[in-house]
Amino acid sequence: MGILTKIFIITLVVLILNACPIFIRQATVAPSWRNAWESMEAKYRAAEQNAAASELGAVKLAEQYRLLQQSSAEAAGAAGERADRLEAELRTVRQERQQLQGNLDAMAVEISRLRADYEVNTRRTDLLDQQRQEAFTRLENLNQENRHLSGQVQQLQLEADRQREIGRMLNEQLVEREDRIRQLEQMIAQGGGAPVAAASATQPAGPSAELPRITGTVTAVQNDMASVNIGSAKGIKAGMQLVIYRGPEFVAQLRVQEVRVDEAAGLITNKRLEVQQGDKVATRL
Repeated sequence: MGILTKIFIITLVVLILNACPIFIRQATVAPSWRNAWESMEAKYRAAEQNAAASELGAVKLAEQYRLLQQSSAEAAGAAGERADRLEAELRTVRQERQQLQGNLDAMAVEISRLRADYEVNTRRTDLLDQQRQEAFTRLENLNQENRHLSGQVQQLQLEADRQREIGRMLNEQLVEREDRIRQLEQMIAQGGGAPVAAASATQPAGPSAELPRITGTVTAVQNDMASVNIGSAKGIKAGMQLVIYRGPEFVAQLRVQEVRVDEAAGLITNKRLEVQQGDKVATRL
């Protein structure tokens, strides 16, 4: 039995129940049958209208019910599909979680290995630092010894240069004296004893003929020329060789070319170092 039929039967029962009091009243009271019939006919038409309206409402309700069933079925299908999709996603997430857990376990093992390697490398680095520090200490000691030896070698070299220069100057003085002796011998051979006496008065023979040690200071330097603050007043003469020195170091020689009372100038020879203003000069070391 359809829902429309049920609605129609219910409506008909309602109409009958509504009509029963009318029939009872007509049976008990002397009515006007025409009025009763018209009244009944009006009620019947009203009942038909109500039944039609009820049927239309039932149709609408049935359509709404069908739509609800359809929407419920669609919702159920969508919910099932979503549940299936969520189940698949859940399985995927579980698989990824298992994979991540495996990766974490592998990383934990790798971290443990790296930590062990780091500790080994740290101990090795500490040992190397200790060895490097010991080597640096030994190297510093060797450098100090080397600097000390270099200083001694430099001092010995300077002393050797000074002694060598003194020897060269002595050789030059010896050659000059030998030349002077030969000249005197020639003069003796040519002129007799008077010149010898004159020569002896002007130039004593042997070590006593050495000039006194005269010292001064370099006042100016230009190219290979230099001037000093000692002159003829101190016994400086043109042609003399002066020694230029700086502390214990031999610098060069100065061959005097021009002489004044308080200064002299000449050519720098046998240069070992650059001559500077303020260097000391002397006739001999």
